[in-house]
Amino acid sequence: MKYFYLFIMIALLLGLPACKKGREKVDDTAANVIVRTENRALMLKLKSELQTINRAIEHFHAMHGRYPSSLKELTEKGIMTRIPNEPFGGEWNYNPVTGEVNSGSHPEFGDMSGWDGGL
Repeated sequence: MKYFYLFIMIALLLGLPACKKGREKVDDTAANVIVRTENRALMLKLKSELQTINRAIEHFHAMHGRYPSSLKELTEKGIMTRIPNEPFGGEWNYNPVTGEVNSGSHPEFGDMSGWDGGL
């Protein structure tokens, strides 16, 4: 019987490193899922904020026959109460000649209409 307990102790000691590696792999996978989920949420917020700003720019254009000279003019004219923060912490890039706006941190997503939600 004492050999049985000794065998169990040895098996447990030998199995601990494998359990630790398995736990680390699960932790890494969970961390990757969390990061991807957070990035997806920020991209959805970016899409929403860009749509809001674009609608405000088009509204301004319809009212004044020109694009605003800056995004700040949207708040000065009462079209928006505030310019939303860029979700990734960057700045908005705005072209007053064309009325186009995009994210400074993700300029490749200037036109989010074709974005399917994938990262």
